[in-house]
Parts: sequence; structure tokens; C-alpha cells
Amino acid sequence: MTNVVIILISGLMLLLAILSYIQSGGILTITFLVMFYILFLFLGSLQFYFSEGHLTFLLIFIAALFYFIGIIAINGKLKFNFRKYVGRQIKVHTKLNASILKLALILSTVILIYVQLLAIPERLSTIFAGEFYHPTALPAAETLKGEFLNVSGLQGLFVIFLIAYLVYIYKKQPIFKRIAFLSLLFYFVFSLSTGAKKDAIFPFLYWLVSDFYINKKVDRRKVAVSIALVSVSILFVGYFWVKKEVNGLTFSAIKLYYSRMTYWSVNTFDYMLYNYFPYYPYQYGNTLLLEIRRIFSQITLAPKMALFNEIIGNMMAGVTYSHANELIFQASPELTIFGMFYANFGILGTIFGSLFLGIFTQWLNIFLLSRKSSSVFCETFLIMLMLNVIGYCRSGNLLMVIESYLIQVLPVTILLTLIYLILYLPMANKISKHIKNISLGVMNYER
Repeated sequence: MTNVVIILISGLMLLLAILSYIQSGGILTITFLVMFYILFLFLGSLQFYFSEGHLTFLLIFIAALFYFIGIIAINGKLKFNFRKYVGRQIKVHTKLNASILKLALILSTVILIYVQLLAIPERLSTIFAGEFYHPTALPAAETLKGEFLNVSGLQGLFVIFLIAYLVYIYKKQPIFKRIAFLSLLFYFVFSLSTGAKKDAIFPFLYWLVSDFYINKKVDRRKVAVSIALVSVSILFVGYFWVKKEVNGLTFSAIKLYYSRMTYWSVNTFDYMLYNYFPYYPYQYGNTLLLEIRRIFSQITLAPKMALFNEIIGNMMAGVTYSHANELIFQASPELTIFGMFYANFGILGTIFGSLFLGIFTQWLNIFLLSRKSSSVFCETFLIMLMLNVIGYCRSGNLLMVIESYLIQVLPVTILLTLIYLILYLPMANKISKHIKNISLGVMNYER
């Protein structure tokens, strides 16, 4: 394949990204972020072409093309025009008592901060060793505990931030703004303490995307602050991964992140195409069965079997196929949603899967942007669902992402509800007695 063809396809890929930006409504929309992710996959796949002659980049381009066709299709159906929604902050409401909700949010935040502080020593010890804390490296019972600690506990702070910020928009009481700021600050800090490369970027991205969908506009000051914080975070986390490279530490950290977002994001996908499917049949939905088995094993605390992307990761690590279904490769390799489409149904799976993904993400984007009013909790859950779509694109494991979403939102919601009810019932009794005394006084006065 000539360099002219490569340049032409790369130019078309860039054009698809630009058109997606225009059609989706902005740089922080879920639709454009997925296309932006595909662009990085394309850049990574080009490295495999120049180094090994692999044509993975063609499959990535086809995925991007049909993803964009899906965007165009749903835009034409719903007649989407982003200008209609610019700057129209969503009107939120809640029937909960503001005074009690305020106390419940404060107590929930304190509890979540305390739980996260318990994990700090272990996290820091692994960071300074040049690794990162990953709960799946633990036994089954400890893994379940780790998921609630590092997924529900950590993301619970972000859920608290969303609820407090939305209540502030509704009530305009400064205390809710302070709660939102505190929970968000600790969410950033505790995310960095995991030492994972993605946690130097994604927490700040989630903040910006959530703010965009709530206020229906890009706040340039927040973007500037996020860029500054991400730059510092990348150098902080990157330092512990490249600290052995004394010379050019800053450049090495930046190079590490670029490689992580391009080459390593498509590495498992490329390996699957050229080392697995020439010898084994397509999965035809079996990847979902593997996810169901994983979920049941976590519930029953049985030994965990590998997901399909982990099977590929095992093989990359040199594990023979006969033992590849055992969970040996502890971290979860990124097969991507497009790799999972291909793993199940080949090139047709990639085409139709990408088309459906474009339709779904743009529909969700339009739905979130066009909403004029919503309850506080409904808007929180929808934003968290939207953010998990990004995680789904990276992993490709649908059921595991749904499980992760439930673990993120349900425990903190239950905690907040219980605290609210504990605080509300005594006050409700006092109010009831007060009303009863007033009623008796009125009756005696009438007599």
C-alpha cells in the first residue's frame, strides 16, 4: 500500500472527526468523544502498519465511517440542531427536604472520604513501586471488596458531587456548592492515588462533560483549569512509571501517555486479528456468556474465569490456549468495543455494530441536550450512564460495564437514602406533633 493511499485514508479519518464535531454539537459531547477515541485507535493502528505491515487501520477506518453514518442517520430522523439548546441550563427539581438532604450529603461525603483514606497506604505502596492498584489481582472475596472500595467508593464521591451541584442549581444555597466542591476535590485526589494512567485524565474529563450537559455550554475557565490539572496529573502519575529514566523525565511521561492512548489502546485488537482469528472461529455471542459466568462467579465468590479480552491477553502473555480461559492476565486488556464486534461476527459485526453505536450515542447525546427539566437523581443517573458509554467503548464488555454502572450508583444512593431517612423520621415526628398541637389549639379556641 502506497504512502499516498495512507495519507488519503488518514485525511478522510481526520475529516470524519471534524464532521462528527460539527454534527454532535461540541467537543465535550459523548458522540464526539467516542469519535476522538476512534481517532487515537487509528493513530495506534498506523504504528502497526509501519512496523509490521498490519492493516488493522483499515478496519478502524471502516468502524469510524459507519459510526459517522449512524450519527447522520439519527440527526436526520430527529432533525437535531444544537443551537436550539446552547446555554439553556437544565431546570432540576427535588421534593426532598433541603435541610435534611444537606446533612445527608455531608455525612455521606465524610463516610466515603474515610473509606477511601483506608485504601491510601496500599495504593501509595504500589505507586512508589511503579505499579498501580488493581483490585482484580486479589482473590475472589477480596476482589468483590476491592470493587466496592475502588469503584463504588471512589465513583460515589462523583455521584455526590453531581447531586450536590444539581441541588445547588435548584436551591441556590451556597452550602450545596461547597459540598459539591469538596466531594469533587477528594474525587480528583483519590483517583490520582490509584496510580492508574487513565485516572490522570478521565476524572477531569468526566467533570467537564457533566458540566457541559448540565449547563449546555462549554465553560472555558473550567476547560483551562482542567488542562492545567491534567498536565500536572500526567507528570505526577507518569513520573512513577518512567522514574528510572533520569534524563528527559517530562518528555518520557508525555511519550508514555501518547503511547498509552494510541499504540497500547489498539495492541490487543491487533493481536486478536493476526494471532487468534486465523486459527479460531468467531464467538457469535459467546463473549456475553463469558461475562455472565464472570458475574455469577463474583456473586458466589467462585474462582473467576477470564473474559474474552482477558483470554487474548493471556495468549499475548504466552499462556497456551488450553489454559487461556483461566484468569492469569490480571489487568483487563483493552479489546475495544470494535474489537468485540469483530470477535463475535467478523467484519459485518464491526460494520453494523459501529452503525448502531453511532445511532445510540447520538440519540443519547440529543436526549440529554434537549431535556428542559429533570429531577436531581434522574439527571445524576443519566449522566453516570452516559459516562459509562466511554468505558464500554474501551473495554467492549457490555454486561461488565452495566455491572460497573450499578456498583457506581446503587451503594452511594442507598447510603444517602438511609442517612436521609434516619434524619427525616425524627423531624417528621416532631412536625407531626407540632401540627397536632396546633390543630388541638384551634379546636379548643373554636369551642
